[in-house]
Amino acid sequence: MNHFKPTSFTLILLLFISCYFSATTFAQENPENVITYDLVYLKNGQVLKGEILVFEEKDGDITFKDSFGRKYSITREEYDYFVEDKRYFVNKKDTLSIKPRKTNEFEISLGFNLTVAMVNETIKEDNAFHGQNAGGFAYIPTCFQFGLGKYINRQNFIGLSGDFGLIGGVNNYFSFGLRYMYQYDSYKRNVSFYVPLELQFNNINYTSYYYPKDSVSYDGGLTYYQLTVDNISSGVSINSINFNVGQGFSFMLNNKKSISLELKLFKSFILSNKFIDLEGNKPKSNYKINGIKLALFYNI
Repeated sequence: MNHFKPTSFTLILLLFISCYFSATTFAQENPENVITYDLVYLKNGQVLKGEILVFEEKDGDITFKDSFGRKYSITREEYDYFVEDKRYFVNKKDTLSIKPRKTNEFEISLGFNLTVAMVNETIKEDNAFHGQNAGGFAYIPTCFQFGLGKYINRQNFIGLSGDFGLIGGVNNYFSFGLRYMYQYDSYKRNVSFYVPLELQFNNINYTSYYYPKDSVSYDGGLTYYQLTVDNISSGVSINSINFNVGQGFSFMLNNKKSISLELKLFKSFILSNKFIDLEGNKPKSNYKINGIKLALFYNI
């Protein structure tokens, strides 16, 4: 007679099968893997899943809150029937508690950003100053950032925003203006994805260096301007309109608060410039400014 001797692989396979069925049974019996919804079957074929807050026995009207936190007032003529406490067996991912977000509320934001402003200054040659292209150089101010606005049906946000430099490379830096935000995620997690757009008035004040012409010599009717031994410095104040666009992420907290992280690109459209420390002749300068902002802030 042949006797069956289980191999190590067979024992492991049997143990795996046993654990699998035990886990499956536990998952079906474990109340943590069961979620309960009220269902409202509308006459247009749509099924609402959520919670019946109020049922008016007199006329059959329902006040209903769906799984995204949105509230509805449903008349008896709009639905066929409803089912209360419908049980669903779900996995851990499906039972993730989605924190509520603001829908039509106001929001105040406070935080900081790191701004990298790339400035390109070109000085035109004239009788007072030598022409030069200073090239691109970066100022990196650390700014305090603030904002105020209102959500419109959760997906859109309109408000005001601004920031001003605290430390880092410039004599003065500030901006303020309009802010729009569009949320494009599906509200299935506690992180929102959005696109911020801003149109702001901006002022940057920094120190730049110039090379004046201070002597003239004549040779055959030609005029020569000699470069001074020492250059001169002056504070430059530039006003511009900045357009900012980027990508943002908000991490939902309790009580509809959140922490946001944003990365934005900006481009400046120059309005005017002023030389603070120069009297008399001024350099004829042109400016191009663009850069990036990395922001971290708290939303209340």
